[in-house]
Amino acid sequence: MVQRKARPISSGNPSQIAVGIFADASENPVEVLRVPVPEGFPPELVHHLADYLAQGYNAAGEDNSLADFDEFLPKYRRPEDPEAGREGRHGAKLREAHLSFGQIARQVCRYRNRPGHRCGKKCADRIRQNVKQHKRQEDLLRLQKDLEGQD
Repeated sequence: MVQRKARPISSGNPSQIAVGIFADASENPVEVLRVPVPEGFPPELVHHLADYLAQGYNAAGEDNSLADFDEFLPKYRRPEDPEAGREGRHGAKLREAHLSFGQIARQVCRYRNRPGHRCGKKCADRIRQNVKQHKRQEDLLRLQKDLEGQD
């Protein structure tokens, strides 16, 4: 099977982008793709368009199998804070009951029992972020289970 690779070539026409398709290691292109330069495109950047066109052609010819689900998961995460997880779980349940984050903060805030502490906007914002993270983790687990069920 002949391996075909694309690379930019000189078209001799400043209003055209040219990409040569080369078979194996040949010096002469088997085929030439010619595309007009978009109107108003800066002439000093035209060579980048040729590079991208060649990269696109080469990428389309490769075997682009689907990546494994684990590749989409973040590799490095912050250490899990059990208190934030608790606030997220309880906050999500209370949010489903249509409470505001201020009301939720007064019920689940980790500092609510400290003397002199009043749950305000800072607590509500922290809990809103914890609820958001909790929902994101639930969705990710649900998606992972769905994908495993399809196998």
